[in-house]
Amino acid sequence: MNTLFKKFILKSLLFATCLYSLTPSAMAQDSVEGFVSRDSRGLTFITSNPSQSFQLKAATPTVTQQLRKLGNLDAIRGTGKVIAGKTLILETIDFVGLHRILGSWTSPKYLFNFKTFAEVTLYPTYPRLTRAATQTSPGEGEMKYTITPADGDTWKVFFSNPNQVILASLKMTSSQQATMTFYDEETGSEKSSILLTKVRTKANLP
Repeated sequence: MNTLFKKFILKSLLFATCLYSLTPSAMAQDSVEGFVSRDSRGLTFITSNPSQSFQLKAATPTVTQQLRKLGNLDAIRGTGKVIAGKTLILETIDFVGLHRILGSWTSPKYLFNFKTFAEVTLYPTYPRLTRAATQTSPGEGEMKYTITPADGDTWKVFFSNPNQVILASLKMTSSQQATMTFYDEETGSEKSSILLTKVRTKANLP
């Protein structure tokens, strides 16, 4: 297996265990976990246990670019340093939880129900047609997932259950649509892509 993908799988497995029910918190020295609040004044990083808020600034151009992709109430786990008790200088973003992906999304093959920042349930849209596609996209049922930063406007996504691991990328094209691309876990080559459309509810109607 490609070394890069081995590292990604091991890192994601560790995080999936920790993120089963994500609660923002201040962690060990240099390690931070919490939520982003975005408003006209900029970005605020919010933790709990104890509840604290900090003005959020990026330490590098890479982190700046990653923060630009995050929305209000998205979750972050990474490393950083608090300056003068008021400002968090974020040095790395290791994993994220995308608030806007929570809920149900349809696709030609599956209904994805992202229940938390770590759990997703998949239901085949057309069961007979979907059975033949299990080797190029996730199987049905309960899965864990993690999201990590990637270049450009995409995110890396890792799905897992006791029977398989799936590597994918996610591109949010709007608040109601996204594209997910699946990759071979051995070679990293692209296998298939699907269009996701969010299921409209009273809560997310414009």
